[in-house]
Amino acid sequence: GWVEAPEFIIEAMESIQNSTILCPDTLHQMALTNFINSALADNSLKNYVKETSRLYKIAAEKTVKTIKDKFNFRIIVPDGGLYIFMSVERNGAKFVEEILKETGVSFVPGWGFGRTGNNAIRISYGPLVENLKKIEIGLTRVSDYLRNGRK
Repeated sequence: GWVEAPEFIIEAMESIQNSTILCPDTLHQMALTNFINSALADNSLKNYVKETSRLYKIAAEKTVKTIKDKFNFRIIVPDGGLYIFMSVERNGAKFVEEILKETGVSFVPGWGFGRTGNNAIRISYGPLVENLKKIEIGLTRVSDYLRNGRK
């Protein structure tokens, strides 16, 4: 996930994350161990990973196609992962703020992933692998705004 907040909030969130995810209690460790052993034995874990990989590949391809159809921006085509970098040819953080305010579509500014991302955004398709229509709707809304409604 992505959070932009004062440093003390981030530090508190990291502490909670460390306590809940990195150091789970014994009961949760035992439950996870039982689940993994069962899922390995009946092959459901392997099937889950294979199906999830297939869904992500389809989502990536659909998102890339929609971006290429609707925008004239350069992208980094994913070779795995959950997101696509797209150059917006201006400050990515200001772009993200404007687009969210004007269209309700949320992106992540690229600057958080290195200096080369200052004029880019990160488009995550991971949360929508089972609802690709929402990706198309969101990207269409942004494209329409940039083409027709931009201030």
